[in-house]
Amino acid sequence: ATITPSEGTSCDVCSMDMNLVPGETGQYTLELTPNPATLVVSVEYQDIFIPGAQIKFSNSTSQGSIMQSCTTSNTNAQCSMTTQTTNDVEYVATIVLPAGYSCPIEGCSASFTLVPGKTEKYTFSVIPEQAQGVVTVAQSSQDCVAGTLVEIFDSSKPNVVLERFTTKSGACNVTFST
Repeated sequence: ATITPSEGTSCDVCSMDMNLVPGETGQYTLELTPNPATLVVSVEYQDIFIPGAQIKFSNSTSQGSIMQSCTTSNTNAQCSMTTQTTNDVEYVATIVLPAGYSCPIEGCSASFTLVPGKTEKYTFSVIPEQAQGVVTVAQSSQDCVAGTLVEIFDSSKPNVVLERFTTKSGACNVTFST
């Protein structure tokens, strides 16, 4: 007898000889095992991977305990977990973000039902937190200089002005968020 494993399964022994005896019923077993399933998770902002994000993996049967975790880096932009599973177990990926980023609108956790023999890929698209700065315009005598134009730009795009302000009398500090 020879068997062809169904999708998501494999067999160590897929064929066997059978010795049939007239008048008797022989019992033969060929065992299928589920192939491992893989979950690959990345964290990014506008298609740029975020280093320093911790990704924790758990499942519905682990009572909230972490099965596996890793932290993204400049050389390892994603984390993966491979497990033997059945279709009725829900897995959860939870992220802990580095300073300067917030969770996406969908939250810091995502749930998955993994399929044996398949790879599931998921990307958390995070939100950068606003940065704030103060520019003070004064003469060397520390007097306020009104009417001075202040332009804020990203040094990687010096021709693109993000914000523009003019100082006023008595208000030398210009506060901005980006």
